[in-house]
Amino acid sequence: LGTGGFFAYQFFYPGEENRIRERLGDLAATVSIEAGAGNIRKGLMLEQFPRYFTQDCEITVTLKGRKRTILGRSDMAQAGKYLLGMQGGIDVEFHDVAVTLNEEKNGAKVLLTSTMMMTATETLSAEEFEVKMVKEEGTWLVSRAKSFESLTR
Repeated sequence: LGTGGFFAYQFFYPGEENRIRERLGDLAATVSIEAGAGNIRKGLMLEQFPRYFTQDCEITVTLKGRKRTILGRSDMAQAGKYLLGMQGGIDVEFHDVAVTLNEEKNGAKVLLTSTMMMTATETLSAEEFEVKMVKEEGTWLVSRAKSFESLTR
């Protein structure tokens, strides 16, 4: 009975680490677009995507040896448009998510591996990210992220 109560409590009141993992899973699902997706799905992605980031976010991505920094939600919206302009579909997943909360439990450092499969070219890229998240008005948002390229095929 005690074990059942513990699991029920965890289910109905997930810890902050689980909320962060869930939020990142939602982000990956938002960015993942099937080949031939309709305009409604694409429009929803463009509308939802920037909401995962703070107004002053700073995202640094290194792909194929080239570093690109995206600043703020408006740049994130432009990045979403770029992703939608690519041929085929995109499948994004986050793996090995390790969350460390600060003492106040209003900020977190997250280490993860991101994989992105572009279906048109069958290109898989994987980057390791160090992500800083903050809790604003009860919602976990990405404030900073920096990638370290680890695999391209």
